[in-house]
Amino acid sequence: MKTLNNTTAMGKWHCMALLLLAALSLVPEQAYSQHPWETRGGTGGAFVLNNDNSAHLPFLRLQTYFYHGWIMANEHDLTWRFSNSADHGHMGTRLMTLTSSGRLELEGADQGILIRSTHPDGGQIEWRSPGSPRHWNIDQVTDGRLRFFTEDNNNHNGKERITFLENGNVGIGTTNPLASLHVNNGDNSYGTILASADESSFSLYAKTLTTQPANVESFRLGLKHGDNEDNGYISFYKGGSGNGGFLGFSTHGTERIRISQNGNVGIGTVAPTAKLEVNGTNPGILIRSDSYDGGQIEWRMPNTTQHWNIDQFEDRLRFFVEEVDGAGIEAISFLGNGNVGIGTISPSEKLEVSGKVKADGVVLNIGTFPDYVSADDYKLITLEELEAHIQAHGHLPKFPSEKEVVQHGADLGQLNTLLVEKVEELTLYTIAQEKQLKALQEALAQQQAQIQRLLEDK
Repeated sequence: MKTLNNTTAMGKWHCMALLLLAALSLVPEQAYSQHPWETRGGTGGAFVLNNDNSAHLPFLRLQTYFYHGWIMANEHDLTWRFSNSADHGHMGTRLMTLTSSGRLELEGADQGILIRSTHPDGGQIEWRSPGSPRHWNIDQVTDGRLRFFTEDNNNHNGKERITFLENGNVGIGTTNPLASLHVNNGDNSYGTILASADESSFSLYAKTLTTQPANVESFRLGLKHGDNEDNGYISFYKGGSGNGGFLGFSTHGTERIRISQNGNVGIGTVAPTAKLEVNGTNPGILIRSDSYDGGQIEWRMPNTTQHWNIDQFEDRLRFFVEEVDGAGIEAISFLGNGNVGIGTISPSEKLEVSGKVKADGVVLNIGTFPDYVSADDYKLITLEELEAHIQAHGHLPKFPSEKEVVQHGADLGQLNTLLVEKVEELTLYTIAQEKQLKALQEALAQQQAQIQRLLEDK
């Protein structure tokens, strides 16, 4: 890299100024305050040493056309002033001061510092620190970019650290930034770190890992404590093609969520096979809400006017179908006591259905069955007693009345048991009648035989 060196020219002007001020210091105050040394040119320019002025300070004045003048004065600090007064004693306005401690101060209402060069690269500013093997530079090069770079003192090998393009893009680690801020850094290194002033050990970082081979973690954005990156981070993986990347979300050093390149989301798995796959030893899915209604899960199918919902409403969990216009039908309700209602929101039994039920088969768990009817000690009422009960109540013994069934419904298990009981009782009645009929037939046959013998004896 090229360095503009104006040290020689600057040194000459400084030497001249110092010699002039040294000469002034040798003249008694009375002499130079009243008898300034002055020389003029033919066009009105003048070179004046210590013209009379109210401050009685040694100074050097360079003026043109009798009144515009630059003044360098020894005011304990070395000052540079400008005066447009015809009075040679007018000290003008202070613009620059070199203090006795070596600090350079600039003053003025216009631009503070203007450094300009006719060199093709646009000039250069350089900082050198005693004892340091390298120095910092700022310059503008021919392609228009402003660059901050470090350069070795001995071999002038330089490295561009920050680049500013004319379009406003800034590059760190790159000389051709493609964005407002473009950072290039090496593998397994931090690109940016954002830390808290109150607790600097905690910081947000962006990190470059590696881009080879395919399907590896390439970049990371996360929170770290010191050098420990296990607080949590987002991993960006390079896929096998230009658009085949995928994401990982990690806490405590372990990836918890994976979003694959096809859009599948995995929780507890890095290879999800569905739009959402949950895998883990703890409860798989927990959805919780602090709202009054307890939260809601909704399923929508494309090209349909209805969608399914599950939510907690008041004292029940409900499955309901909702139209796009907001009208809904509560299909299934679960109460806190365990009762389930289909077609009803207030089931009074473990399962209550308001509507028809169609099934290929129903199995009822019944505690007893009417085998007791065949027992020897079973008391079978007579047909006369049965007839009297029917006439009195309008239904068979043990059966509920029509009013009870209409009001409370019928217990299928109990009703089926009673039906089987009455069938078995009817069977016993039929058997008894069969025996009676057979006895009557036998008696009738005997009577016919006796009648036949009597007729033959005559």
